[in-house]
Amino acid sequence: MLLFDIIAVLIFVISLYLFIKNPIYTKYDTEPWVDPLVGFILTFIVVTYMYVAHYVLALTPETATSPCGQLSSQIECYNVSQANCMIAWNSSRGSCDARLEEIRKERPSALTGVFLETCISRNFDKVMRYNRQNTDKSTCQDYFRRISN
Repeated sequence: MLLFDIIAVLIFVISLYLFIKNPIYTKYDTEPWVDPLVGFILTFIVVTYMYVAHYVLALTPETATSPCGQLSSQIECYNVSQANCMIAWNSSRGSCDARLEEIRKERPSALTGVFLETCISRNFDKVMRYNRQNTDKSTCQDYFRRISN
């Protein structure tokens, strides 16, 4: 379970305890229909969170966010088809593998995933620079800023 799941379940359990042990209408001198309404709202919030956090996010396939996937920065920020994007992405890997081997010789335990993706993204941008979309999307601006540094 995620931390947010535990927090949501705790809120739900505490609200049920308070709802059963000490009803709102007796403590705050309100109408009796307030208790079921508050119970429904709390239940709705927790169930909605569980649905969105687990079911909806699980519907997004992992390949959609991979390089040249439907939700990737390459497809979003360049005017290129998915097939051509994959060809350019795979051809951009060449020099990065050699540089990665040098890093692994110096520091065998180094985490190199971010380095490799950034290196391939820079090479990809060199090839596809003129296919950039002329857009003001913040995700594309962040992507271009990240690979230019």
